[in-house]
Formats: sequence, structure tokens, C-alpha cells
Amino acid sequence: MCLMQAAPGQLRGELVRMCSCRGPHAGFVHIRCLVKNAEERGEYDDEAYTKALITCTQCRQDFRGPVRVALKRAAWLRYVGRAETDKWRQTALRNLGVALHNVHRIDEALVIKEERLAMMRRLYGPNDGRTIHAEEAVAVTLKKDDGEENLQRALKTLTRTYAWKVRTLKDHENTFDTAGHLADCQRLLGMFKEAEALYRTTLAARQRVLGKDHLYTFYCEAMLACCLRDRGKFKEARAMYDTLLPRVRRVLGPSHNLTRSLLEDPM
Repeated sequence: MCLMQAAPGQLRGELVRMCSCRGPHAGFVHIRCLVKNAEERGEYDDEAYTKALITCTQCRQDFRGPVRVALKRAAWLRYVGRAETDKWRQTALRNLGVALHNVHRIDEALVIKEERLAMMRRLYGPNDGRTIHAEEAVAVTLKKDDGEENLQRALKTLTRTYAWKVRTLKDHENTFDTAGHLADCQRLLGMFKEAEALYRTTLAARQRVLGKDHLYTFYCEAMLACCLRDRGKFKEARAMYDTLLPRVRRVLGPSHNLTRSLLEDPM
């Protein structure tokens, strides 16, 4: 594989792209070399091909950002000619949508996710779990796009998918995730009473299933504190913040994104 070491300011054109290496000498790599390596490893093995496009062989961390988008697009091009029912084709389309969403290329992500949703509806019908998950993926991206119309669309979809998951999955992590997205959407639309109630329900469930010091429990608690502040319940929000911050700092460390976010935005 063609690996280079350079400072971010030394990057030029399309020759080198950033991988997920860390430290003062971040690693850079030719995308075409990564793809060629994956093709050689997975010439007759889809699983080996997919794994080779996920993790950097140097730092053993998953690729992020623009590199991840490029590699997921390469995977999609590999599988696009297969039947719609092929699991690798379906996974490649889903992963490309997620990668685009994560780098804030919202319009492109919506195109991919809506294409996947249409395919799931066509193949499996409106009430199949695969369709429900695809619907939610579209709603999550709509929510990130903001705007009243998009938020209302997201609210409608997330209300439906959350109800489906409560009936079908109950105390499952996917159900908690959907509840969080729905509560976020309600808060963004000014539905603070409804959002607070859902955050509280979800927080209690996460504490029961995952424990009080789990990462996702921390995030839910932080969002509830924000919602309380939005509702004008400043005393309760501050009390929650004052107990949350030292726990987050102790468990996750001072450099974690959540720790820094709490320090930058005190109640």
C-alpha cells in the first residue's frame, strides 16, 4: 500500500487523502491504493473486501470523513450491478448514505437514503423492519437539514418508527436511539413538554438497561438538561449539569467530545 506522512497543509490535489491515524504526523494514503488493496484481498470474498475498506492497516482505526465517503462509494460501485436483494449491495448503499450524512453532505445523503427507502418498500413492504430502519435514516437526515418543513416530515416519520419499535423491539438499543431522535425533533420544533417527557422516559430506560455511567446514558442526560433549560427550568437543569459533568469527566476523560461540549456550554 502507498502510505505517506505529511502535515495537513502539505496536501495537494487528489494524490493523497487523510486516514484516521492520530497524532502530530497524521497518516495520508492514496484512495486508489486502499481500493486496490481491498480488491486484491477480496477478489473472491465480499466480507474480506468490505473489511479492508473499513480499517486503516497502519493505525487500526476506522476511516473517517472524506476518506470514508470515497471508500463507501467504491464499495457501492462494486456492488451496484447486483440484484437489489443482494445483502452486500444493500449494505453498500446504506453505508454510503451514512458516510455522506456524517460529513454534512446532506442533500447527497438524502438522495441515497431515499433511494434505499424506495427499494426497501418495493422489496419488503411498509411494515418490515428493514423498511422501518430505512425510513428512520431518511428522517434523521431531514432533521439535520433543519427547516420547518423538513422537521415536520422527520417528526411524522420518527413518531411512526418509534411506535413500531416500542411494539416490536421494546427495551432495545435501536428503540432508545429512535426515541432520542424523536425527542430531538420535538425540541427543535418547540415541543418542549413532549420532548422532556420522552427524554425522561428514555433516560430511565437507558439507566436500567445500560447503566448510569454508559456513554449513551450520558448523552441522553445531557439532552434532557438542555431541554429543561429550554423550558425555563434553569434550577433543575443546573443541578443535573453539576452532577453530570464530573461523572462524564471521570468516566470518559477530559478530552472526550462530550466532556468538552459540557464545559463549553454550561447551563
